[in-house]
Amino acid sequence: MTIRCANINDYQTVAEFSRQIFLNHVENRPDIIKKAPELSKREYKKVLKNKKWVILIAEKNGQPAGHIKALIRHVGDKIWTEKNLIHIHEIYVDPSFRRQGIASGLLDEIKRIASETGTTQITLDVWSFNETAIRLYEKLGYTPQRLKLELNL
Repeated sequence: MTIRCANINDYQTVAEFSRQIFLNHVENRPDIIKKAPELSKREYKKVLKNKKWVILIAEKNGQPAGHIKALIRHVGDKIWTEKNLIHIHEIYVDPSFRRQGIASGLLDEIKRIASETGTTQITLDVWSFNETAIRLYEKLGYTPQRLKLELNL
C-alpha cells in the first residue's frame, strides 16, 4: 500500500469516495440526510490549494483503495483551551479493499502529519450506526469526547 497527497487528477476518485460516504448515511439515516451532495471540481481545487486541508489517497496495486480528508486548525478562546488539532472530515475505504489495513494506514499517516505540525489532538465524528468504524477507532486508541443524543417525537 502507498499513501500520497491527493492532486487534481484524483478529483473523480475523491468525489466518488465522498459520494459513497454520504450514500451510506442516506441509507442508514434517511430521517436526517436525504441525498448525497456532489463535490464540485471548483470546491475540490479550493480545498487542494488550502494548506490547512489534507487529502490523502491510499493505493494498493496501483488502484485507489481509500482516502482521508482532514483539516488542521487552531482552536481556543476565553473559554476553550488553546491547541492545534486535526479534525478528520472523511475517511473511506473501497469495499473491495476493506480489512486490509487501508483505514489504519491512512489514520497512521494523519498521526504522522499531526506530529510534524505540532498538533496535539486528532478528532473525528462517527455515526452510531457505523459500528465497524467505531471498533477500529477504539482499537487505535481513540476515545469518546462527547455524545450527541436525540429524541425523535
